Order: sequence, then structure tokens, then C-alpha cells
Amino acid sequence: MLDETRAGLVEADDRPRDVLHQALVGAEALLSFPLFVVEHQEWVKKDAVFVLRRLLLMGESLDPAPTIAVVQRESSVESLRVPYAAIGEACIQLPPWILWGIDERRKNLSLLFLDCVEEKKIVYCTLDGTKQHGAAHHATALRQFFGGAVARPFDKVLLADGRNFAQEWADTREHIEDSGRRQGGVVDWQAFDPIAVEWYATILDKAAEDYHALIRERLLDGRTSIGKNELRQLVLLFGTKANVRATLGRDVLDIRVIDDETKRPRQRELVESENVLFALRRAVSFLSEALAKEALVPEDLRQVDGEVDYLTIREMLVNQIIHQDYCDSRTSAQIELYADKITLMNAGYSLVPMGELLGGGMSQCRNPLIARALRSIGFAELSGSGIRALVRALRTARRKAPHFTSDEKGNTFKVTLEWTEEAPDQDAFWMELVGARLTSEQARVLNTLAELPSATLVTLESTTQIRLEELTKALDFLVFQVLVERDDANYRLAAHLREKLG
Repeated sequence: MLDETRAGLVEADDRPRDVLHQALVGAEALLSFPLFVVEHQEWVKKDAVFVLRRLLLMGESLDPAPTIAVVQRESSVESLRVPYAAIGEACIQLPPWILWGIDERRKNLSLLFLDCVEEKKIVYCTLDGTKQHGAAHHATALRQFFGGAVARPFDKVLLADGRNFAQEWADTREHIEDSGRRQGGVVDWQAFDPIAVEWYATILDKAAEDYHALIRERLLDGRTSIGKNELRQLVLLFGTKANVRATLGRDVLDIRVIDDETKRPRQRELVESENVLFALRRAVSFLSEALAKEALVPEDLRQVDGEVDYLTIREMLVNQIIHQDYCDSRTSAQIELYADKITLMNAGYSLVPMGELLGGGMSQCRNPLIARALRSIGFAELSGSGIRALVRALRTARRKAPHFTSDEKGNTFKVTLEWTEEAPDQDAFWMELVGARLTSEQARVLNTLAELPSATLVTLESTTQIRLEELTKALDFLVFQVLVERDDANYRLAAHLREKLG
């Protein structure tokens, strides 16, 4: 630590700020190349184009929203969920130097930068300085590269309008800078409901005094000016009724209890223009009363463990808030409660492939700032982890697996969860998942193997508490039905089941 006098001498003699400025000017060309990740790409035959869902990792926000890019038929990227740099028409993969992975501190997806390579491990660093270990194969790839291995070929990508990604980013950057000069992205705190702001900030930090400063620091990384998309999400989070209605153009949430005989609503909670935090509070209260459960308050949603009914409510509400398409004014979010099931429907088809949903497949959600806000107060975890917890609870409670319906053309998503349990000699979860009628013993074996890479007969006997003779019969049946694989003395869940469960 330098004292003030010594620091002044260093500043005068070495001029470190000028050196830093020169270094940044020299690196400007390199830093101006756009970074991006492609989460999904699909060939559209009738238009002869590829449609890419991208995350543009530029600008000030650490949580970019997904965007769609239409590229020419000769264009596509080799790998999904890895960072690329666009240099002219060339798109170059950046791993193992830069990865797109889980930031363990912030519990979301983030850029990870190579920090150092040790003898048996590789260390990455996030933008805020948090260090975490990488996979061994990244260290191997790095050593091979410096050992003279041939670099991977680049992908040539052109947009349907003829521009490359670098040209597109130059146009986008100019627009962002122009908006900043006009101060078009300044946060208007007067548009927010002060009670919502205080409620949220108090959960975030009980000792908070300056609520605006706290939210600016935790959600906006200290920024005072933000983009249009993030401004919209802030209004949806904290806005007054008038501003939410003007932004959304539809009802926020419609919850109905359906009568068994008439099939018409006998109870209803219509949230017309509350912000999503207030909508969440009303939904928690209504659902806990309608389901005759112990009274819940919104703060209870910080609990990540509990009975299956609680986990159902928590995961259902959080997913509905985070993942719906708030730009679609045609479809309000809806929840319908029946005697034997509950259905949830909202605008916004699933960004995670349907085959990966049960396993908690991850994707950047449409509303990353809203997701970050709920994660910050413990109402949500890393994308996909809540669904994994729910699926585990459903298996334990012997209920059916969730049924998902995603309609990309209609831009809707629906999930159905059944309350009822199956007969003692059958298992509802695995029946729904694979169409197999299993005994309780067979289902217990599958439940155990779903949590383990593999297990011996001794391990399964100890874990499932099934007598050896019955356990052997259950395993023989599961192997015959190709639900379990046997390798010497080890048993494991069949590969096709592991794919369904993620």
C-alpha cells in the first residue's frame, strides 16, 4: 500500500493512467470484435435459411437477452453454447481461453476467462474476479495448442441481408451509443411503485436505507443508464399499475379454480395490471388458500426444500414470471386448478428443447434481469435446477412426470401436473415418462439409479431397503425392459432414460 506522497511520485514519474489509456487504444480493434454464443440453430427448409438464437455478449449488461438471427444457407456454426468472436465473415471459437459457463457466485451463465493452468487443473476467472476450476479437457486442449496442434477452422457466417456479424454489431453499437448520448436509457424511478421497491430492497438487504442505490448496485452493476429491454423488465418488476398496463398491454395473471361438475371457474384471482412482484404476492396467497395448504407468504419462496405441493407452487410461479414472453400481448399467463391436476399456460414457447426439460436443461431466459432479481432474493436458483428438484419430489411422491406442451408457432407453453398418486403396485412418474407399468420396488430401483452414475447390488440393497431376492427380480425385469443396463457387477440407468432426465 503506497502512502499519498509516494503515490503522487509514481503518478508523476510513470504516468500509469496514460499507459493504461495507450494499452486500451491499442487493444480497441481487438475488443471491438463482437462476442456471441449460439444457443440453438435450426434449418428452415422453405426459406432455405438457418435461424440462430444468439446471446450477444457485448454492451454493459452481464445478462443479455436472447435474439434471433437469420443467416444464409451456407452459414451455420459448428458448436452451440460456446463463445465466438466475429472477425469479418469469420466466426472463431474462443474455448479454451474463454468459456460460457456457470458463474458459481452469481448462479447464472457468464463468460469465464482463462486465469492460469496448473499441473492438473485449469483456473478461470469471471468478470468480477471470482475464480473457479475448469474441466481437465480444457487444460489438455490448451497444452495441445501450445504444443503445435493445428488451430480449429473458423465458421463463415453471413446474415440473410448480406452483412456479417461484425458489421451488424457496428450498426448496433452506433445505435446504443446514440441512445446513450440522448440519455434515452436513464432509469425513471418515478415510474416504479415505492412499496414494491421497498419490499424488494428489504428482502435483498434488511439494513438497506437507500433502496434505489441498492437495486442499482445489485441488479444493474452500478449503471445509471440501461438499454430498452432492461428498462422494460424493470417496469414489469417494480412499475406502477399505469406503467405496467402501458408496457404489457394485457392482464398479468389469471388464476382459476375449476368446478368438477360444471367445468367452469368457481373461484378466480385476476391480476390485471400489478407489477410481477405484486402479482407473485397475490398468487402465493390465493394458491395456498385454494389448495388448503398451510398459509404461505411470498418470503417463504426462499425455501428450496419441502413437500411436493410446495415445490410445485414455487417452481410453477417462478418459471411463469421468468420465462414468459412479455412482448406478446395476446396471451395472459393462466393457472387452472382442478381436483386432480393443475395446469399452467403462458405466452412464450420453451427455449429449452422439450427432451431436456425434465432434466432441467439450461438456456438463457427471455427476461434475464427479472431472473437475476428473483435469484438475488432467493426465489429462484440457477436455470433448470428448480425443475430438477420438482421432478425428484414427484418421483418420491409417486406422481406422474410433468407434461409439457410447447407451441412455437402459437408462441405458448403449457405444463400439466397431476396431484393424484397411482395404485400401490404401480408408479405414476415412470408410467408417464416411458409408458412402463412398474411395481413400487422396480420404481425405487429406478429412482435410486437416477441419482447415481452406477451402483452395485450391495449398494442398491442398502439404499432401496428391498430384500435381495425381490431386488434381483426387479433388476432382471428392468434390464429385460431395457430400462437398466448391467455391466459386470454394476447397474446404471439406461442411456435413453438418462437423456430424458438430462
